[in-house]
Amino acid sequence: MKEKLILFIFILLTVPVFGQYCAKTLSDGFSVYITQFRLGTIDQTSVDSDYSDYTASSTNLLREGSYTAIVNNVGGPGQNGRVYIDWNQDEDFEDTDETISFSTAGSGETNVPITVPADATLGNTRLRLIVAWNGNPSGTSACAPSGGVGFEIGDVEDYSLVIMNVLPIELIAFSALPIGNRIVSLNWQTATEINNDYFTIERSLDGRIWEEVTKYKGAGNSEVMVRYHLTDENPYMGVSYYRLKQTDYNGEYSYSKVEAVNIDKVENASIHIYPNPTSDQINLEGDQLEINKLKIFTVLGRDVSSFVKVINQNETRITLDLTNLPLGGYTIITGTTSYLIFRE
Repeated sequence: MKEKLILFIFILLTVPVFGQYCAKTLSDGFSVYITQFRLGTIDQTSVDSDYSDYTASSTNLLREGSYTAIVNNVGGPGQNGRVYIDWNQDEDFEDTDETISFSTAGSGETNVPITVPADATLGNTRLRLIVAWNGNPSGTSACAPSGGVGFEIGDVEDYSLVIMNVLPIELIAFSALPIGNRIVSLNWQTATEINNDYFTIERSLDGRIWEEVTKYKGAGNSEVMVRYHLTDENPYMGVSYYRLKQTDYNGEYSYSKVEAVNIDKVENASIHIYPNPTSDQINLEGDQLEINKLKIFTVLGRDVSSFVKVINQNETRITLDLTNLPLGGYTIITGTTSYLIFRE
């Protein structure tokens, strides 16, 4: 008997106890109720009900982010509204910054601004939405009054939120552009960076299995626009895919959208280029159809052909003057292929 008692006590001590949010239910006797709630990815249409548990509907909010919740309701103008959010996840709505009051515009749409505190606890939490008849003395209280529900008119809905940290970077654009049929120019810009350690360029043949092309050091912390450029000089032939991976100092990472690139395979296209590198002039020898269609680009993809002079040309050879171009690398695109040249 003693052993059974000890075992029973052990079980009581080791079973986890989960807290619960307080109950709140209103009556719908005067037809004051919520018809739709929108916030982030939540877009919930509802019907006349005392209480609705919509905690299966969830959206992500960022710390310090500003959002607008949209509430549609049935009822006359000036009904009382409250949004309660448990920012510190202590399973109540009693802290001073966890209540957002509003007054409905009547039977229609009301905008409710929401700002996430910088110290909001990360992870899952609860949002409670209440619209109550303006004759209720305590209709918009977060919890039911002591002694029961009472004669309180309105509607209550519960939702789930996921609080996330501020994104480490604000990525303006990422692009992967083929230059001729030889290289891929990779460019991206950030508006801001927070604790950004480095970027990784990845590529794939099928969009499922990815390999690393190279890494590039990030700016760390920046509040100004930063431009980045890399070149993949040995891309896959045919269609392939590129994406940008950003990793911050604590190892967390995120991906950009995927860019598709097509590099056509060229048969029997050969151009002899010399001298390369060069200080001023460069010669191209090859098929007439190839050298008659020349374009010259910077590594960032800017067409600088108009700054290059043709000194001499015949059917199989052309000589170009590059002295108007700054020192550096350039891509010469012929009829069907491309080559990397350097002025130094």
